[in-house]
Amino acid sequence: MTIGDDVAKQQNLGYNSLEELKRSAGFNADARKSLLSRNLTVEKLMKSVENLRRQARSERENNGLETAYTYLFRIGEICDIITRDHPVFSKTRFEGSPDARRLHRIFAQSFAELEKIQTEISELYKKKASARVLVADIVEVSAHPTNGKTKEQKEQSSSVISPRDLVRLVETESKLALIVDFREDRSEIVKFKKESQIAVAEIPKSCLENAYTFQLVVTALPVGSSSRMLLNKLSMFDLIVLLDSGSDADPVDVNGKIIRNSPSGILSAALYDYNNLHLPKAPPLYLKGGFANWRMSYPVYVASADGSVRKASQFGAGESDIERAIQNLRKFRRVTVDYPDLYYKPPPPREPSPVEPLEEYSPVHPVELPETSVPTNEDRMELRASPVPIQPTPTISSSLNDSVARQIPQRPDQPIPRQMPIVDRSVKPKPLEHEYSSHPAPVDRNGKDAAPQGVARSDVSTFPSISSSSIAPSARSALVVPPQRPTVDRTTKEAVERKEAEFRREILSMYDACVENLRMKSRRGHVKPGHTGLVNIVNTCFMNTTLQALANTVPLRTLFCKKNFTRIINRDSKMGSQGVISAAFTALMDTMWSGEFVAVQPEAFRAVFADVVNEFLANGQQHDAAEFENILIDALYEDTNVVNHPKLMELPEFTGENIRADAAQYESISKQFADSPINQIFNLQTVSPKRCPSCRKQTVVFGGMLFIALDLRNDGQPTTLEECLERYFSTEEVEVECSNCKIRRRMMRHTKMWKLPKVLVIQLKRFGEMGNHYVKKDNNVRFGKQLSVKPFLHDQADDSQSLYTLYSVTNHVGNLNSGHYYAHVKNGDQWLEFNDEAVRPVSEDSVQTKAAFVLYYTNQPDRR
Repeated sequence: MTIGDDVAKQQNLGYNSLEELKRSAGFNADARKSLLSRNLTVEKLMKSVENLRRQARSERENNGLETAYTYLFRIGEICDIITRDHPVFSKTRFEGSPDARRLHRIFAQSFAELEKIQTEISELYKKKASARVLVADIVEVSAHPTNGKTKEQKEQSSSVISPRDLVRLVETESKLALIVDFREDRSEIVKFKKESQIAVAEIPKSCLENAYTFQLVVTALPVGSSSRMLLNKLSMFDLIVLLDSGSDADPVDVNGKIIRNSPSGILSAALYDYNNLHLPKAPPLYLKGGFANWRMSYPVYVASADGSVRKASQFGAGESDIERAIQNLRKFRRVTVDYPDLYYKPPPPREPSPVEPLEEYSPVHPVELPETSVPTNEDRMELRASPVPIQPTPTISSSLNDSVARQIPQRPDQPIPRQMPIVDRSVKPKPLEHEYSSHPAPVDRNGKDAAPQGVARSDVSTFPSISSSSIAPSARSALVVPPQRPTVDRTTKEAVERKEAEFRREILSMYDACVENLRMKSRRGHVKPGHTGLVNIVNTCFMNTTLQALANTVPLRTLFCKKNFTRIINRDSKMGSQGVISAAFTALMDTMWSGEFVAVQPEAFRAVFADVVNEFLANGQQHDAAEFENILIDALYEDTNVVNHPKLMELPEFTGENIRADAAQYESISKQFADSPINQIFNLQTVSPKRCPSCRKQTVVFGGMLFIALDLRNDGQPTTLEECLERYFSTEEVEVECSNCKIRRRMMRHTKMWKLPKVLVIQLKRFGEMGNHYVKKDNNVRFGKQLSVKPFLHDQADDSQSLYTLYSVTNHVGNLNSGHYYAHVKNGDQWLEFNDEAVRPVSEDSVQTKAAFVLYYTNQPDRR
């Protein structure tokens, strides 16, 4: 053996002594447990031992002495375990069968080979310690043969690569990289925009305890897994990058080399030094700072492993104050606000109690109650804005009642005819002195009376306390209380204003927390306002396309900006989110239109949406873009609904004789139940007249909708948007009860548009039921850049704004179970295609495709 052979073998030495090698060569606890199984047969045992011996020979031929020693050492461990500890083999004579005798021979031969390698490798460890300088000189050989391959020994200044350098090499030099992720916690993963450029293989960190070769690493992974397939293609990647959590210091020495005994060093040696099957093009590199640094550098390329969204309550300290802002806002909720039960039927009126006639000689005279003065409009405004306890009014003392009660004689047997009592008005009572409680009236946080309904207030009297001795006998027959004008404590107005100002500060804190989170995770770069893409977190293309359309809905964006949105939030709306989703939506809109980001990662918005609106649509699965838009718009509607106490009112029966007056009355009644600026943008008001064929009585029904859902033809033939609208607003036959005849009759109903919205949203119902299963309809629906809805308007409706202009199209490609959404949006005079984070200009003609799913039209001028 020449010194060149010795040096070649020393190149694969990862340990400094034989004792260190022995400590790492044994089986772990799980492997030992499997060897003690009663299901283990001689055939399985022999197959495993022969495989280990074959790999040991291969490693020794390719100078992998340490790996060969590990394989043979484990054969010895297997022999020791089954002959001493196994419940069956420890009691078996190995001369009993040919397989057993063959296994015995393999054990004996393996022990002989182990002793030879042990002697040889001990000498190498000694030479490694005493001849480092000589070895370093010889290692400068550029390459040496390994199993017929050439392993390049490139001199690297460092074995560490930063996330920025990795992405630069991939994007500018078209390098292919494989990240080998061996973290224990993989709740979040690396997800590059193109997995073909940066792929990720996941390796359990536990397998590094004994997986010192590439073959052992691969076999530790499930068969058919993507990670195992990627490792079997290791030689095709230009860069192999090792990724740990980054919670500890980087496992490199002062020269920038990976420390051999660290988990990164063990994995690096297994993938490169002890790999004779799929040799990488270069030694692995360690990603500087681990996953924590990658997340900080490229938050846009981080996603949840299972697709589930991190709720606002899961944001960590120092990363976001979103959860704290949500909790602060929830303190402002008034729990006393209840919406009425729409199905509640009031109980029938109680029968009046029988009036017993008064005795003729009864001394009880009617009491004249004080007249109540009606408060002025100014007083009403103050009372509505800041409800405060009214100054107490007098109450009759119980002593007077007792005095009167004692004078009532027993009822006679025969009823006495009722007579009109005579009142002596010549004697007036003395001025009454009011008695007020020194204890303040209980009020809730909003200044309202906290006493339950129907329960008397202990601190407020209805009449002054009067002793019987202070009232003349003649005055007891006619007690007249002077009218009392209620007074309002206007100082509470300041408290209400302070409460409102505090709420606005909290809602702005929520907004700022979302903006900070969005800016921290988004990819910076100067772009034109409105040209920012949205990162697909996990299957969120349905959300991204809808948000791009809404971000370019000018009336909506005017409402939901930092300057305006706090003015329209109703903090007392029980059905709303206390402005939480509105703050998150506004933060996202402002960030998208800042012009500072190439792509925004909407994780903060998605987390808040899951927390306060709908968790199902944020579960990482594919969903319907139209459904997401409906739910989001409804949530914004509830946040901005100005009606705190909706009134349940029965609509009158409109005849349509004066349809304009009927429509005005319908709108007035509707606003007493719900009223939001969202309605002014999206709500389409319709009218449906119908006439009884028998009595000829006409009735008119008004309705409202935030979008129009149009059915498509079942035969798959092309159609136009106007044809779909014509079918939608066509005459239909219905069976209803005539209010005049009181009989159910078939009538013809003609639904038409009445009051047009600023934004008309049209959904093409491509997903529907065909027979017994659901399908996607791929009809090509031709639609124009201009849409006139005048043919579908009622003949008495206002048609001054009946011409609409297309500004956004949501498209869907694929089938019912697997597909992708992207959007075409008009930004100024230019059409853009938003495909998640990718944004590119397109021609106006390319907007017309058979993939169109949701169309957005507006009749408002573009004032961006």
